[in-house]
Amino acid sequence: MKINDFTQDYIDLFREKCNFTDVESQIFEYKRKKWTDIQIALEMHMSESNVQAIMRKVRYKIDEVLKNNVRHQEQQITTGCGKCIISHTMEEWSKIPNFLSTNGMIYIYSDYRTENEVNIPRIKIGDGISPLSELPFATMSITDNDMMY
Repeated sequence: MKINDFTQDYIDLFREKCNFTDVESQIFEYKRKKWTDIQIALEMHMSESNVQAIMRKVRYKIDEVLKNNVRHQEQQITTGCGKCIISHTMEEWSKIPNFLSTNGMIYIYSDYRTENEVNIPRIKIGDGISPLSELPFATMSITDNDMMY
């Protein structure tokens, strides 16, 4: 995951929720500006391996915030049958590759494919065991015409 690939909304979320130490915050900001580990090490008067160790902590905190953000959205978006439906873009889902699916949860990739300027979504159904990225799309009985409808 590259810090500079996140949208401004996510950058602001990380600043607010990650509880970075002062050093972690400084390194986060340098990484956001596409600085290399060597550039950061020279600027902050520390070793490159120290920068890398701190970045592991930063990435861990970011991953936790992303997981908690998705769980929070899961709790808010419920259907009448008591099941939750979560919808994100392909880019948003790719930022949490190890996200553990919830059994029976419906996950929507809202912009899976675009045809004639229409986003064609795809869905996955959680099994409670596998990370979402490893689950197959549940589209065997849904045709492209159904998706377009």
